[in-house]
Amino acid sequence: MTDLIISAIEVGAIRPSNISFDGLRAFAGRDHGRWRELGRGRAILGSQEQLAQYLYSYGPMTKSQWGKFLPGVKILSGRLRIIDYGCGQGLASVLLMDHFGDSIIGAIDDTVLIEPSVVALARAKSIVSCYCGGSRITALNSKLDDLSAENLKPLRNQSTIHLMSNVLDIDDFDYGALFSKILAHAGHHSVLAVSHDRNFDGGSARFLDIERQISDPKFRDQLSISISRIDRYNCSNGQPAISWQLLVEVTNGSL
Repeated sequence: MTDLIISAIEVGAIRPSNISFDGLRAFAGRDHGRWRELGRGRAILGSQEQLAQYLYSYGPMTKSQWGKFLPGVKILSGRLRIIDYGCGQGLASVLLMDHFGDSIIGAIDDTVLIEPSVVALARAKSIVSCYCGGSRITALNSKLDDLSAENLKPLRNQSTIHLMSNVLDIDDFDYGALFSKILAHAGHHSVLAVSHDRNFDGGSARFLDIERQISDPKFRDQLSISISRIDRYNCSNGQPAISWQLLVEVTNGSL
């Protein structure tokens, strides 16, 4: 089945001058009665109807989570690499670029999209390419546990922004191993993570635990942390959310 968003980008109906989160949701978000198939937003999506249902059902929550978080975020300077983990349709990347606009889009050299859903990943690549077509887009059809440190290695003189939208709270991957791969590379890193604030099936305890591990004084010779802040707040629908902003320079690498 044809992807509505990819087709619209290919014919120029959606283009850099008019693309936005709200526009994408209005264009392709639909209630197909597939909400239960989304597994509370955690299922690996396999159809265009499920992509549309996710935009319709979870789009407002995702926008509100990031909308409350991003105004307090400090963006790294210089040339940037974006890595979007479990990116789905690329909504976190979209909201980041909508919020900061040309000030960040013009600094992005390289975007890595990581997602186990083939249909979602194809859409994410098309969307991000529309926002910043001059940058390199790498699409990795992979689960997080299957990533290597090499997949996450920045190019020379790049700082890296790591996006985790409703991912860090999910208990089906080893977050300690993932962060060991992330922080194996010297340079400046910013981790921006948001999720629903909950105390079951993984949940917010994973935010608190990995933040505690990385802040351990035993890593002070390898990690120079300027910001590590966890916030809790309510989204526009009253649902609780949790965010983590980590701004760190890795001096030696290889945690």
